[in-house]
Amino acid sequence: MASIGREGERGELKRIMFRDAAGKQKALRLGKCSDRNALLALSGMELFIEAHEQETAPHHDAVRWLDKIGDRLHVRLVALGLARSRDTAVVTLGMLLDRFDSAATVKPSTRAA
Repeated sequence: MASIGREGERGELKRIMFRDAAGKQKALRLGKCSDRNALLALSGMELFIEAHEQETAPHHDAVRWLDKIGDRLHVRLVALGLARSRDTAVVTLGMLLDRFDSAATVKPSTRAA
């Protein structure tokens, strides 16, 4: 499904090559990394590609891998359409309570208590 490609004079630069649902070849450039890290990225990418093609939720191992990767690689995954952008918005308890109060349908006497 996906494979690791090597670039550079000594093959130190790695990339993951795969085909999207339309059959177009795409690549995620990892840059300079160890073979072990490239294999970890490959396994995480394969799980995301599979979930994207089947329109299902990604495997929990893929989500865990996505949480561990850096912002630079994450942005590249978003550009390929395999992941959503990270939300950096801060949600406070007050905001959650306001949202709950607006959505709750209760009698006025219950709300006052």
